[in-house]
Formats: sequence, structure tokens, C-alpha cells
Amino acid sequence: MTRIYSDCTRPQASKNSKQTSKIQLFLKPIFELFWMLNHSKGSIRNSLSKQKVQVTVECSIWCLQMASLLWMQSLNIKNWSNDLGLWKMIGYLRLDNACAALEIIDTCLYTSIFWIFSIFSITIALFFAISYAIKIPKTVIYLLEKFIYLWQTLICIPSIQLLSIFIKYNFSHKMEVNEYENITRSADFEIPAPWNACCILAIGMCFIIIILNSKFSGEIRHSWAKNIITAKAHSKIDFHAGILTFLLPVLGSIFDEDYIVYLQFFAMLSSFLLILESIMYLPYFCLYSNTIALIKFFILAWIAFIFILGEWLDNILIIKIFAIFLSPIIIILVIIYTIRLHKRINKGIPMSIIEMKNKYDLEKSLRYELCSLKAENKDQIIYIFETFFSENILWRDKLQVIWLANYCLFTLKDAGLAKIKICKCKTVSDWDLEANYQEYLCYREIMDSKSNESVAFECYHNKLNEIKNIDRVLCKNLSSFWKEIASKQPKFSKLIDSINSISRDIQFLSNEYKKLTTDFHTREGLDLYCSYLKNIIYDYENYDKVSYKVNSFEGYYSNTIKNMSYFDCNNGILIFSNEEENFGEVLFANPKVAESFNFPLKSIIGDNIFSFIPLYYKNSITENIKKMLNFGLDTEIDLGESFFLISPNSDLLKCMGKALLSSLNNYLATILVFKINDYEHQAALISDNKTILCYTKGFPQLVRKPSYNLTGFPLSRIFPDLENVDLQQHSPYFLSLHDEIILVFLTSNTFGIKIPYIIFISNYAEFSEWKIKNFKVNLDEENLIENSPKLYNALRPSNFNEISSNYQDETYEKNIDCENDIQLTIDKTRRYESKLAYTKDEDEPQKNKNIAPNAFIHMVKVSSRSINVVHLVFVLAVIFI
Repeated sequence: MTRIYSDCTRPQASKNSKQTSKIQLFLKPIFELFWMLNHSKGSIRNSLSKQKVQVTVECSIWCLQMASLLWMQSLNIKNWSNDLGLWKMIGYLRLDNACAALEIIDTCLYTSIFWIFSIFSITIALFFAISYAIKIPKTVIYLLEKFIYLWQTLICIPSIQLLSIFIKYNFSHKMEVNEYENITRSADFEIPAPWNACCILAIGMCFIIIILNSKFSGEIRHSWAKNIITAKAHSKIDFHAGILTFLLPVLGSIFDEDYIVYLQFFAMLSSFLLILESIMYLPYFCLYSNTIALIKFFILAWIAFIFILGEWLDNILIIKIFAIFLSPIIIILVIIYTIRLHKRINKGIPMSIIEMKNKYDLEKSLRYELCSLKAENKDQIIYIFETFFSENILWRDKLQVIWLANYCLFTLKDAGLAKIKICKCKTVSDWDLEANYQEYLCYREIMDSKSNESVAFECYHNKLNEIKNIDRVLCKNLSSFWKEIASKQPKFSKLIDSINSISRDIQFLSNEYKKLTTDFHTREGLDLYCSYLKNIIYDYENYDKVSYKVNSFEGYYSNTIKNMSYFDCNNGILIFSNEEENFGEVLFANPKVAESFNFPLKSIIGDNIFSFIPLYYKNSITENIKKMLNFGLDTEIDLGESFFLISPNSDLLKCMGKALLSSLNNYLATILVFKINDYEHQAALISDNKTILCYTKGFPQLVRKPSYNLTGFPLSRIFPDLENVDLQQHSPYFLSLHDEIILVFLTSNTFGIKIPYIIFISNYAEFSEWKIKNFKVNLDEENLIENSPKLYNALRPSNFNEISSNYQDETYEKNIDCENDIQLTIDKTRRYESKLAYTKDEDEPQKNKNIAPNAFIHMVKVSSRSINVVHLVFVLAVIFI
């Protein structure tokens, strides 16, 4: 992760795997084939050549696909000749008559390749549709990708053969066609020679373009960035187009004449709907994707419509005219589009800025462009920088500027160093973008005031190095502070000394950064952090619970407490590791960091916010836990590899609560709900996701996680006190434990006393796809008793302590009433002093004052998977009707 100060010797960060959208799997292998055949040794001369190759290859392959599609659709597929097969091709290839050989190969290729290509295209389309409805194993996807590469490579071979046969057909002196009629495919329709020539010329032109441009090829980075929404849109249209253009005509040729009319009418109607769908996607593709993609889909839909219309009206002349005149137009459009992009690239304007306005596409593409530039291309760097910050660009997002500002800062001096820094950035996960932007502005200001650029650069780095040294001292003091806290007998005097040292260091860093940049590190943040540490000492001085703060601070993660770096951003704290093996991992963060940059905290901290506590701290922490809980256990608590201790009233819980809400991922299920109402001992220990140690009504009890699932069970059925409580009036707090989420509701009873409720939730669920709007259920006690009496009896408040871990799940999901899509939003946090208090965001939906007594938490996933399932079922119904 890029830090506030400039670390020229930063160790190598872990490389993030680059994702490629599914639609690109069909483009990459063909290019790779010609790259291997025509690869010339040596590296690419400059980035413009790379862009030209990418643009040319992409446009050429689209032209190839459209030309091949036109060629296939121009054939009469109603009357196939079953007398011919691939085995006869071998005998007829020995004929001297080139014309007859052309017809044989043409017919055999049509009969065999069209069937194979149709089945394969349908299979791929169905697979991609299913992949959005169900979870496909990674191994299956990997094998399918390899198979796609092989298939696309083999598809090139028949096209090359057709090109060679076309040459023989036009330049051979033997034009006898006597034997041609003996091998006829059908007497109803002949392929017009001009159309055949146009198609094969188009195919040949595509391959010639690829071969001519292959001299520029090299290790081209296939980072054509398309986010998941774009991939879904592409897959959806490809799915429809594949069904319309391949499956339905094939079915029409298989069924009897009575069914053909209905199928063709349905196909014509569906293709017309596909045209409307392409028009509907026009604004989307114009904003978020290459324009040629829209042309491709629209032409494909129009071809299907014209073809089905011509077949249904029994007027093949429409297809002939359409095929003959449209093919050159398509080729001309693709060539013009390619030339336009080449001109833009020659002017030094990155195609990513022009063609990709989606912020995710821009961030990846712009990174690639900048890494390819040379240090002396200052004008182009400034152009990219100014374009990125242009107020006229609606997709401007300051989260993306971290690596850009860093690049502009260091590339002016050292291009190699800048490349290393850019590659180590974790894209949008890098949060300290504002500091880097201020560093860039500060550096430019120093450069303007200094006549010598090298002097200005050295002056700036000296100041940063000075701050870095103080930063290291601060990390050392923080390390000693937390180690003293974790010791068996911490000394109060040492803790006070550490606090004083930390306060001085923070004050110095704050002042120096104010001098170097703008007012970025505030006095308010300094006071907040120091008060946070002092509160910990105060708790310890009063022999209060402090172990949860030690453990939750995450300073002991992977034994990196001795190598930490600190960042304070407007009431927010981030502490991240400087160790080589896990450089840049955030060890601690609070909601203000995410709120300041308007970005989910999970994208900042990754998946390891609460992860691991070294084994050698286990015994000490266990003893502290026992002292804290103030009771003796007959058996030793098995803490396992990792554990986390929480307290509903802890500052940490309030500090990190709502920001960790964004750690949810894919699925939510309420596993266990329990109440802690002993204010003298408010604690809960979760160990290995198996054991929950809690207090109920003043005495400790050990509760094993039950095997059954309490998904959607109303809280009021477990705790009658919640009968008349409106949970929406109270802000929930969230904590993350590995793949578990703990929800804590601070609710009030009828006397206004705060009662903490902890809801234990299994599995991650991605926040962006969830909503919570209303805690409501259409469920009464009679239905519960009637449908699941055992579950009801087991969960009655009087029997709550007798829950058996051997009880099997009787899934209870019945009569769930969701008024709208349920949305769970991250509320804005207010400035907190000694204890953080969260309030609901102003934009949150209006609270429902008349909430049903049966308070019910139900999460509904919002995604397009259900839509894909409907599409899949609909098409399968048409196929097997």
C-alpha cells in the first residue's frame, strides 16, 4: 500500500490476479494463435504499438465473427443433405476439378462445423447463464476456459482452408462442373458466387490485418477492464443472440413442416425483441463499453430478424440482397472505426480515456497507460492528470487517484521507480489518495520555487524522510504500549510514558504534515486517538476489562506489531503493517476512514481485519479472560487457533461497528440470538466459531452453537422483552470474526434501560447486494406451533437454556413478507468523544413507527441471478416443448 510518506525502498507487494471478463475469452485465443505463428523476437517499442495491436485485433475478430455469421445465415438450412459427411471429403479432395472440390468442402464444412458450432455456442451461452444463477466450481470454469481456447484455435483452420479454396476457385483454368451435380447438397438453392466471394474476402482481410499487425505483438497485457455489470450485459445479449441465430433455425430444420411456421414466427418475434434490447442498451454501451460492441449485437439481431423473415415468407431474395450489400458495409465500418482509434492513439490520447468512461475500467486502463509511458513524456502525463480531474467528467472519483498522483509525483524524476510503485498499489483499495495528491501539489510548488528540479526533488525527499523517521518512532512507542498492555503484570507508569511519547509524536507529525501539505492531519484526530489510548489505561487502572481492546486492536496480527505505520484522517485511525511479507495490510481501522473517502471499508482492509492471534499470547490472554469474567471453569476453554473477545459497551465495538458492515458477503442466516443483561459482567467469547460463552441473568453458562438454523426466527419469540420494541429506533453495531458476523442491537426496554442484544450470523454476505428496510414478518405463534412444534418448544424462552447441539435443522422459512427490497445501508457516523454514538443517516428510509410486535430480521439478496434463471427456464421450455 502506498503510504503518506514516500518510501523508495518499499518491498514487493503481493500481486493481484487480473480478472478477465467472459466475453473476452472468445477474443484472446485467436490473437494468441497468430502471435505464436508470427512472433518476432524483441520487445514492443512503445505503448502506442500495443494499443494499435489491441484495437486492430479486437476489431478484426469482430469483423471475422460477423462475416462468418453472415456466411452461415445465407445458406439454406432447411434442406440439408445427409448423404455427405466428412469421410467423403477425403475421396473428393483428390479430384482435379477445383470447383467440385470447393463445393464438397463447402458442404462438408457447413454440415459439420455448423452443427458443432451451434451446439458449442448454445452450451457456452447456457453455461454463462447458469453461472450467474448458481455457483460453478473454479475447476470447471478453468477447464472450460482451456477448452474455449482450443476451440477458437480450431475454428481458424476452416476459415484458412476456405480462403485457399477461394483462390483456386477464381484462378483455376479448369472450370468444369460436370461432377458437381453428383455431389449436390440441395437443388433448391445455390450460394451466389458474389456473396461467397465477399464473405471469404472479408475473412481473408481480417487475417491479413492480424498478420500485418503481428509484428508489433509481444507480451500484450490483456487487461481489457470490464466490470461485472458489463460482463453480465455482454453475456445476457450473447445468450439471447446465440439462441436466436443458432438454436431456433436448427430446431426449425428438424421438426416437421407443421412446426416450422410456429417456430419461425417465434424466432422472428424474439429477434425483433433482441433488436429492441440492443437499442435499450445503446446508452449503456456508449457510456461503458466500446461502441463497436453495440454495432455487433445490433447487426447480429438484425441478421436474425431478416433471415427468419425471409424464411417465413419463403422469399430467399431478401437474404441474398441483405447478405451481398451488408457485408461490405460492415467491413467498411470496422475499418473506419479502427483507423479512427489509430489516429487518436497517434495523437497520444489513451484510448481508455476516450472509450472507457466507467470508473473501474478507467482505473485499470489508465494504470496500464501510465506504466507504459516514459519519464520524458511530461506533457502526456499532465494531459492525463488534468483529464482525470476535469470537472466535466462525471465519472471522476478521487479514490482512483492514489496511484495516478503517485506516478505523476515520481515519474518526473524516475520512471523505473514509478513503475514499481504503481504495480504495488492495490488499485482502489489504496485509501491515502488525498495525502498523495497533496504531496503532488506540494512537490509541484517546490519545483516552481526552485530553479533546479533535482534540488527541489531532494529537498522534498529530505522532508519526507524526516517525517518517516518520526513515524517509525511512533510505531515503536505504539508497539511498546500494546505489548505492555498484553503483559501479565503491566506497569501503569510505563503506559503513561508511552501515552506521552505517542502524543508528542502525533503532534509533531500533524504539524509537519500541515507544513508540507494542507490541513490534512487535524488536531481533532490527535485528541481523539490520544483519548482512545487514555481510556484504555483508565479501564486498566480500574481493573476493568482491557483484554478485548488488546485483542481487537489487531496489533498482534502475524506478529507485525513491531512494524506498524500509522495514519490519522479526520477522526479516523488506520494502522497497517510494514513487514515485507504482508506489506500494506491494515491492522486496525475505524468507520471514519471509510466515510472520509466514501468507500466500503472491506475494500480498504481486505479480508483480514480480525484474523489471528499468535499462539504465545494465548495463555496470557486466557488468564486475563478468566480474571475478567471472575469465575472459575471446571474445564479449560479451548481457544483454538484464533478467537475474539467483545463487549457490547466497549469503545472498540462502537468505533468499528458500522464500517465493518461492508464485510458482509453473499449470504446471511441468523444462527443464534442471546441476551446479556448482567451489567457487572458484559462479555461474550467466541472460540473457533463453535463455542459461545455468555452471561444470562447473572450466571455464566456455556452454550454450544446449535446445528439447526434459526434463519428468520423472530427475536420476540426468544426474548419477550422485545415484544414492543422498535428495533429501527436503535442503531446496530457490527463486528466481524473470520467468516462470521456479529450484530449487536442496543435496544431499550419499557423503562428506557439499554439492553444489548447480540445476533450471531453465519457466513459473509456482500453488503452492496443487501438491504434492510423493515423488520416485519407475517407470522404468528399458531403457525409456528402447527408447522414446527419441536422447533417452537426448543426455542421458547423457558427452554432456551436447554438447547441441544444435536438437534437437527427443520428449516423454517414460511410466509415471509417483504414489502420491498430490503436494504442495509452504512449510516454516517457522528463525531464521537469518549464514546462513539452512531445515528441513522438522513437519507435512510422513513422509520416505520407501527412495526409489528413480532420483530423479524429477514435478509433478501438483490441480484440479477433470478432474472437469469427466468431466462434459462424460458428458453429450456421452448426447446423441450
